[in-house]
Amino acid sequence: MRSARAWREKLRSPVVRNAAYLIATEAVGGVLGLAFWAVAARSFPDADVGVGAVLVTSATLLALLSTLGFNVGLIRFLPERSAPPARLINSSVTIGVAVSVALGVGFALGAGRGIPVLWFLGSEPALLVLFVLFCAVWTMSLLFDASFVGLGDARPVFLRAVVYNALKIPLPLALVLALRPSFALFAAWGVGLLVANALAVVLLFRRVVPSFRLRPDLDRTSVGPMVRFSFQNHVTNVLGAVPGLVFPLLVANVLLPEDAAYFYVAWVLANFLFLVPGSIFTSVFAEGSRWLPGLRGNAVDGLFLSIAILVPGVAAVWIAGPWVLAALKPSFLVAVPALNVLAASAFFVAVNVLYVTVLRVRKRMRPVIAIYAGTTLGALVLSVPLMPRIQLLGVALAFAIAHGACAVYSAWAMLREGVLRKPA
Repeated sequence: MRSARAWREKLRSPVVRNAAYLIATEAVGGVLGLAFWAVAARSFPDADVGVGAVLVTSATLLALLSTLGFNVGLIRFLPERSAPPARLINSSVTIGVAVSVALGVGFALGAGRGIPVLWFLGSEPALLVLFVLFCAVWTMSLLFDASFVGLGDARPVFLRAVVYNALKIPLPLALVLALRPSFALFAAWGVGLLVANALAVVLLFRRVVPSFRLRPDLDRTSVGPMVRFSFQNHVTNVLGAVPGLVFPLLVANVLLPEDAAYFYVAWVLANFLFLVPGSIFTSVFAEGSRWLPGLRGNAVDGLFLSIAILVPGVAAVWIAGPWVLAALKPSFLVAVPALNVLAASAFFVAVNVLYVTVLRVRKRMRPVIAIYAGTTLGALVLSVPLMPRIQLLGVALAFAIAHGACAVYSAWAMLREGVLRKPA
């Protein structure tokens, strides 16, 4: 009875509640994202789908770079309420948008040299402006979601995801009347995020921070304390995101544009699994920042919850993955071996994310950077000789080997430090 009562209490805890919203957010994003790519695969040539995926991953990477780590900083510092939340959020957004505009312009003007399939960004002014606008919108979206998590309410993140992901599905078929097909696919994401951001500003923020009004701000007193922490986490954020965002670019350059589409869809499917521990431990991170003594117990609970979800999840991807890829378009079946390897590596990802979360709460950033650098650089280095030989499977194997090696170290470190022992 006590055990059952204890588990009921755990399931009602803020960690589990907010983790559930974050997992639901990613599930909605994944399911509706697949619906988007299904429409794209059936309505556009594979090469255009591949270029659209390259545009999406490029803008996502630029948006992540533009946050300067403030998305993690907001989760860590908003719970402390040491600065006015509205000023902290507005200052972070102001800085992020300014950086995103600069990076977006620079990327668009130089993209044709490093990524030949994006030659049109630098030669068509209208597309350049739209690309830069959507990079800024993407940056705001990342900072808005982090703000809600830091404020202890992940429900608005879920609501925004539903609006954004549902809206983007039919948009390419309308936008293609005015834009080149590959850019129409990308613009659908940008327009969906723009509407979701407007929803956050007009309705959702005022439920959590009644005084919030979106406006340019640069409050050094509010932002200053989290700058160092944010910049250190920024390195890890970028390193952690590089495989999923850079691999499609490498595939498009080394192989063919359509291969980028195949790999990207496999990554989307595998990402269902990667986001389970990511969502759970984001909630653990927020709660650990609120109450440090409860970190170890929350971390162990989070690991058990992650494994409990991943075991059937990986099996489901192995069984249903080929069917899903074939339903999109038979040509996408070439990605099945890569998908299976990526799915299995989710267990390695969970162990690494757990240790990174504990380190972040304790503000031990050097080993966090080392973990992300090891997994990311290892995956990239291994993919260079493997991809030309075994195609998409080489990229997936490089990712799995890098994360597997690091997971061994993370597990050993957590056992040594007592993280995986329940508090008495």
